[in-house]
Amino acid sequence: MSAHAHSSPNHAATPKAPAHVAPKALPVTSAVVTPPAAPVGEVVASTAVPETPRRASLLFGIALAVAATLPIGLGIGVARQAANTAALAAKTTSKHTVIPVRDDAAAVEQTRRNRHQADEYFRAREFRLALQLYQSNETVESLRHSEEIAFKIALCREALGQRDEALTEFRELSGRDHSPFQPAALLAQSRIWLAKQGPQHARAVLRQLLESALEKRPVPAEVGQDARFYFAMTWLLDNATDHTALETPTPIFPLSEIAWKGISSFDPNDVGVQITTTSDSASDPGPEASESKSGSDRQQDFTSVTNAAEAEQFLEQQIAASPQHRLIGHAKLAWGHFAHQRGDFETAAMRYEMAMSKSSDTVSLIAAYNSGVVHFQRDDLFATVKSLGQVVDGAPGHDLVVAALILRGRAAIALGNVEQAAFDLKRAADVSKTEDERSWATAFMGMAFLQARQQDVAAKLMFQRRDRITTEGARTLGGLVVALARLETMDSAEARDRETLFLLRALANLNPDSPWLGDCGRTLIGRAYREVDLGEQMAEVYSRALTNSVREPFASEMKLSLGEYLLSVGEEQPGLALLTDVREAKHSIWPDKAALCVAQWELSQHREQDCISICHELLRREVNRASVLRLMGTAYERSGNLAKAAECYAGVVQ
Repeated sequence: MSAHAHSSPNHAATPKAPAHVAPKALPVTSAVVTPPAAPVGEVVASTAVPETPRRASLLFGIALAVAATLPIGLGIGVARQAANTAALAAKTTSKHTVIPVRDDAAAVEQTRRNRHQADEYFRAREFRLALQLYQSNETVESLRHSEEIAFKIALCREALGQRDEALTEFRELSGRDHSPFQPAALLAQSRIWLAKQGPQHARAVLRQLLESALEKRPVPAEVGQDARFYFAMTWLLDNATDHTALETPTPIFPLSEIAWKGISSFDPNDVGVQITTTSDSASDPGPEASESKSGSDRQQDFTSVTNAAEAEQFLEQQIAASPQHRLIGHAKLAWGHFAHQRGDFETAAMRYEMAMSKSSDTVSLIAAYNSGVVHFQRDDLFATVKSLGQVVDGAPGHDLVVAALILRGRAAIALGNVEQAAFDLKRAADVSKTEDERSWATAFMGMAFLQARQQDVAAKLMFQRRDRITTEGARTLGGLVVALARLETMDSAEARDRETLFLLRALANLNPDSPWLGDCGRTLIGRAYREVDLGEQMAEVYSRALTNSVREPFASEMKLSLGEYLLSVGEEQPGLALLTDVREAKHSIWPDKAALCVAQWELSQHREQDCISICHELLRREVNRASVLRLMGTAYERSGNLAKAAECYAGVVQ
């Protein structure tokens, strides 16, 4: 058979006929017409003809097969869709609860591990990591929408400062009437409103907490006691000033620490049990005593308070009733704030000291700082230094250390201990983290060195740190310190003229009555006016300052300069009175200088013997002998005793 012969599965093979025999005619039927077999010659000749007709026949067969199977596939798809629709309809119309698909055991176990790890992060204050793991529980069907997880997530958001998000979630929980987390969620809302400086909203939520308890269920003892403390604190005035605004330091009230105390009260491993307890028993005897009241009494506690004075008394009752409560330290801080905001600084200091302890916990450090601030405002500088020492020495890395160092340095300056002040202020300037603290620490440091008569050190340090002084008031003070320090050490007239311009510019921008200047700052301003021969302005600054209480050694320095000026303008009686006060002052470095001024004035009045008498008195002390001998020699010379004058000039007088 030829390699090109075509065989079909639908037809039988056709036998070959001899070449000389004519093909026999086949009968024609109406059903199928079978074509005759081709002769051998025609078969051979067909090898030169293209195979297009046969390929078309193959494609036709394939298309026929596809057309035959397509309806079958479409039918299966339609049937499957119909089955799914029917199943969904049956599920929807069923009267029975559909049991959710069982969680994968491995996923559940992993979620439990995540929850345990999240609780560990929570206790370690790693709230961001805890939040991520708590939220991962929602991927497991059996743990999704858990109130416990929702409560923990809200606590983490509160601790992370996401107050609005936390407030929304706490509101959702408190809106569930039968939720065991409702009381704690209401308490958390009041905490957030305190931190957001919304005391009215906090009070409203706390009243809602009490009303909910009276109507539906008792409030857990711990939650109820917290609510009392928070409610009293809502009556404090909003004096949320930044304690690093160091011109006028004020006590601070740590709402963030109160918030943390509220968060840390809930053990993540036992949060549900603690919240749902309704018994009056508690491990702390303080809350037990307070919780022994009836519901109506507890409501009266809240409703009877309508102003800050009543809230202060109410807080005092809570402190007495629960002396061991974990919020007692913050309650005492708030109690001190009540006294401070009504101007009773002595009582405020006493209450702050009640919150202090030997430990270096945050509440104790804040209480020590507040005590130092109040003592500083009372002008009890020794007590200021003592209280602030607990902050500086008790926790060197605490955020309050820089502010405490600056305030202690200012107190040391006011006490005249400028060397210790310069040390504290330089330390504060080196470790400060904010522009305000860095600016004021640097400016006050320069002022301390200048007052200590270390002009070169003051000018050098201020010039090296000039870029650190950015606060407006501190920058003006720094300009005064630099210009005055340079002016007092220069001999060149040209250089003095240049520095005089800078000094006058600084003086024009300074208000001598600014409270943050203190006695030292006003003393430096007077010195600056005297250096540029503006005695009248110096006298005005010192006269106004001396009408108030000025401490030594600044009082003597002011009186000395003012007395000299008054004598120079002919006001002898007030001038001599001031100089006499300086000569009699104790613990001052200026009596000898005042005596020398009086001796010079006596000589100017032609009372040589009085001048010589004062000079002999000065020579018995450790004074600048050269100045005294020169003055005494002039007095002897004018009185005609040239021999004694020569001895004085030669420095051999006895």
